[in-house]
Amino acid sequence: MLEAHTLFIVKFISFHTWFVFGIILMAMVLYATEKISLELTSLFTLTTLMIFFHFFPVLDHGGKVILSSGDILLGFANPALITIVSLLIIGQAIIQSNALNVIPNLILRLTRNNSTLAIVISLVIVVLISAFLNNTPVVVIFIPILAQVAKDLKISPSKVMIPLSYAAILGGMITLIGSSTNLLVSGTVVNLGLQPIGFFEFLVPGMIMSIVGMFYIVIILPKILPDRDTGSDKYDDDRSFVTQINISDEYELSGKKLTEGTLPGFSDITIRLIERDNKSILPPFQDDMIIKNGDVVAISGTRDALSRLVRQRPTIFIKNLHMGEKLVRGDQGIKIEEANLAELVVAPASRIIGQYVHQAGLYSNYNCPVIGIQRKGNLIKTKISQLRLVAGDVLLILGQTEQLSNIRGNKDFILTRWSMQQISSLARVVKTLVIFSLVIILSAFNIVPIAITSFTAAALLIYLNCINIRQASRAIDGKISLMIVASIAMGHAMQVTGGASLLADNVLKITTGLSEIGVIAFFFVFIVVMTNILSNAATAVLFTPIAANLALKLGVDPRILIYGVIFACNCSFVTPIGYQTNLLVMSPGKYKFIDFMKGGVPLALIMCFVYTMLIIYYFD
Repeated sequence: MLEAHTLFIVKFISFHTWFVFGIILMAMVLYATEKISLELTSLFTLTTLMIFFHFFPVLDHGGKVILSSGDILLGFANPALITIVSLLIIGQAIIQSNALNVIPNLILRLTRNNSTLAIVISLVIVVLISAFLNNTPVVVIFIPILAQVAKDLKISPSKVMIPLSYAAILGGMITLIGSSTNLLVSGTVVNLGLQPIGFFEFLVPGMIMSIVGMFYIVIILPKILPDRDTGSDKYDDDRSFVTQINISDEYELSGKKLTEGTLPGFSDITIRLIERDNKSILPPFQDDMIIKNGDVVAISGTRDALSRLVRQRPTIFIKNLHMGEKLVRGDQGIKIEEANLAELVVAPASRIIGQYVHQAGLYSNYNCPVIGIQRKGNLIKTKISQLRLVAGDVLLILGQTEQLSNIRGNKDFILTRWSMQQISSLARVVKTLVIFSLVIILSAFNIVPIAITSFTAAALLIYLNCINIRQASRAIDGKISLMIVASIAMGHAMQVTGGASLLADNVLKITTGLSEIGVIAFFFVFIVVMTNILSNAATAVLFTPIAANLALKLGVDPRILIYGVIFACNCSFVTPIGYQTNLLVMSPGKYKFIDFMKGGVPLALIMCFVYTMLIIYYFD
């Protein structure tokens, strides 16, 4: 437990306090309104505090400097920030490896005849995964899955998208790494001179709050949410793409027998046509039919099926659909470990309409070969190399992230938002999951501090090529990092100048007449309001010192109110800007601002009630 007497509180209020309050108020307004960018607000806040405390450092009664301009920059070396950045890189490595894609596929297989059960299981799994990983990529992965399940249930995806976001947020309440706010609170606690928060320290109360929240999400929330048609077909991942391969000894397919009309060795890839000696052979095929060298085989399969074929035969499509293009630029090859699958839609006024696939220039100009085509309303029964493109054709292509980004500027194609998917590698999946498991084990048992384990793991993942430098740098959000540094500086300045103690006194004055439980509940609700208006990271850093001071003035264990800050800052249910996952589901669910208020306010109040009950019946 925390020792209350270890908390350092400034006993005097000076002009430093009021200046810090002014800077904090200005920063909160700018963060909330975004009149200027978040980065500029953070930099302006840091610069102003540094200049002020350079000329007007805070001195104790003995004349010793206790807050100088150099202290304002300590946030850049804060272990919590280092941990957050490292975990973002680790999470990106897990996403790049496609390790989590196995889970949704398993859910759909196990619950194929019960979509309602699939929704419940999916949400529970989202809660559990979000307890250890960044919530954003988890939600991105499950959006198309729940959209398909909603389609099976013949309900609008608007009934499941907000529950998906809320489930991910609830998962952040369970462990120390469940949310960046948890790590920031723990880091601020250490700066206050208190005992750091353990990895599973608030596991039980966090699980209780998550379970109660899940009952609301599954039973009540769907009745509150609107019923809107979102055209969820675009998330259907069971669509088939048609392509072709030329049989040669190089691919070890020549001389193999057909089995029920599927490609030998690939039971989920169907053969649509075989062209042999200038003759077309259509299904049904005889079971003893043998594929011969020189055959041109038209096949169809889902993205996942073609992904496995590409992984095992990396050049099989390049040498078929892009035969002439290699002569133009030379065969540069494709790095499968860094490649992504993505879908391009041929735009209505595209210049490539009426051209063959190899004339589209995707391989010669971008090094992105086409590995499949989908044409709505038509079953393609011809050689793909002889197929002329029409508006609306969907091209499944293979390419590295940089090349795919370049295609976005080509007006002849539309790169669909949710289609990018990296080719998975079993070895990379194993290495990534083993390293991440070691981070959890070493941190949970306090063998090595989490800042060290996470940073070492991130460096090791880059060294082992589980993620490259470019991908790692993209995983780091500069806006959030600068905001965290600025928030740490403001929180530290507020604590040292006596601002946190002053605010705690004012909370007690406002809540005069209320019991200790009433004061704590009021403080919880106030933080919930602030976290839905302001950044939850900034709210966590700013209110942790206030919570510790308030606990001492109430004469209760500071741990109780610090847990309250963690849980309240994770209650980002009420507005779409309250948390990034809310923004992610806003478009696929076609939500309005009011939808989050209708669904989020009751859940936030339920969380406040549960937290109050925990104080009475759980905490000593």
